[in-house]
Amino acid sequence: GDEVVVLIEGVAAAGLLAFTPMWLGYSFINLKDIPFATALIAASYHGLRVMGDEAPPRWTTLLGFAIWCGALGTAKLTGVLLLGFSGAVLLVFWLRQAGWMPRRVVVRRALLCAGAGLLGIAIFSIAFWPQLYLYSPLQTLKVLLRFLDYDPWRGRVLLNGEFFDQNHVPAAYLVTYLLITMPLLPLALYFASIPLALVNRRIAVLGAIVLPPAFLLIQFATQAKVYTGYRHFLFTVPFLCIGAGYGLVALGSVGGKALHRFGAVAAFALFAG
Repeated sequence: GDEVVVLIEGVAAAGLLAFTPMWLGYSFINLKDIPFATALIAASYHGLRVMGDEAPPRWTTLLGFAIWCGALGTAKLTGVLLLGFSGAVLLVFWLRQAGWMPRRVVVRRALLCAGAGLLGIAIFSIAFWPQLYLYSPLQTLKVLLRFLDYDPWRGRVLLNGEFFDQNHVPAAYLVTYLLITMPLLPLALYFASIPLALVNRRIAVLGAIVLPPAFLLIQFATQAKVYTGYRHFLFTVPFLCIGAGYGLVALGSVGGKALHRFGAVAAFALFAG
């Protein structure tokens, strides 16, 4: 759909994501981070369709949202909170471009999303987390808090040749790790997409563009634990690639010469590095 990007921009984003080494590497390192990131972007898409489409939401869209919410909760239950944030950001930018809806419509559709999402999580939990139905509400709460507690892990991170304890990780660690592990081409396209979206008045795509730095700012503000690289923030990469995919297509539409010049500069920077 074209809620945020058109088809060709989505294809470009998928291609850039598929050839991102960290995305491929973590597909084999950890079994839940890539499924979680995939479910988050898919649930965000279906949620945006439910909330932002001018026509009333179709049952297939609600079903898709329920399925991907269930998959998201199965991969990382506490991570469902991230869906609310990403969905809200995307929706605000989308409505800013498409036009605001009456408040009653927004409330009704939000309740639909909440109901479909909770139903999906409940059904998936029966299949993958059946023990939750054997716990009391208090025991379930303790399990959720346990998932949020990383204190039993005693580790260090490496930044600029110096080791830091998990409780004293510098604020620049996550940003530095993300910048040095991303290929230069999608990273350059991502940064190029910001002025291009503003000039072309593509307000909706700005929602996806601002999400990666927004999540990093949340981590900085809350001092959330960061360790073993940025695997717990790998879900930012698909949103980054959406911006990069839009940037690639937008540069191509400017003209062949501009695209060739950009390609030459990007290739030089890649091999020079």
